[in-house]
Amino acid sequence: MLPKLAHAQRDNAIPTQTARWAENHLPHPRQEGFPTPENPNVNAAPTMPARSRLALRVRLLRAARGWSQERLAAESGLHRNYIGHIERAELNAGLDNIEKIALAFGLTPCALLSPHLAHPDGPASAG
Repeated sequence: MLPKLAHAQRDNAIPTQTARWAENHLPHPRQEGFPTPENPNVNAAPTMPARSRLALRVRLLRAARGWSQERLAAESGLHRNYIGHIERAELNAGLDNIEKIALAFGLTPCALLSPHLAHPDGPASAG
C-alpha cells in the first residue's frame, strides 16, 4: 500500500514501487525474456497468467505516463480501489472494464492483454 504522500512525491516513487511489486508478485521475475519495469520491451513469458500480465501492463503503462491510480480511475471511469486490485492481480477484471482501461491508455483490449510487450506507450508488437 502506498504511504500517504503528496501526489508529486508519490508519483515519483511509482517506478521503484512497481519494481518491488513485480519482484514480489510475479513468477520468476528474473527469468530470461521476462518483462520487468526496467525492461518492458521483452516478450512476456507465454505461461504468464492473463491476470498477472494485465496487472503488469497496467502498472507499466500507468508509471510510463506518470499517472496515479486516481488519474487512471478518472480516465477509465472506474474506482481507484478497483484499479489497485487489478494492479495487484487480486481479481479477474471484467471484459467491459478491461476495455475501459485499454481505451484510457489509447489501446485496444487485445493490445493491453497481448503476451508480447512493446514500448509501454505504444501498442503491442505483432509477435
